[in-house]
Amino acid sequence: MQNDHDLSELRAAAARLAADPFFMAWALANYQMELRLNDQQLAKALECDIDALTTLALCRTPRVGDEKLFLSDVQAIAKYVRCDWKELAKIVRTVQSLVLLKRFNGTPEVQLLKAARDKLGSHKNPVKPKPRKR
Repeated sequence: MQNDHDLSELRAAAARLAADPFFMAWALANYQMELRLNDQQLAKALECDIDALTTLALCRTPRVGDEKLFLSDVQAIAKYVRCDWKELAKIVRTVQSLVLLKRFNGTPEVQLLKAARDKLGSHKNPVKPKPRKR
């Protein structure tokens, strides 16, 4: 069992790692910020206690390039932390999606709106394809 001093040092370390995408601290911080969740709400979603969030934050982020490796990593982390692996996978994938959307101009909400609307004037004068020569 950890004492309060050790736990506070681990929490401080996890907070410092929130800027490093290699660690789950980064994914959790991004998820909490985007969804405006506090630690209690996040722990409830993951079906774990608040102290487990610190342990989770110190874990390596799952490898996202290969689905089998991703699922293996998520399940290993969830088993170690004792949380819901499906919810953990959802959190990592959500953060991954949000980061990709933010790479383009603006917030994810703006990007979704841009993707959903037509090009200005494209419906008024559609370009007709030229007939093929035979």
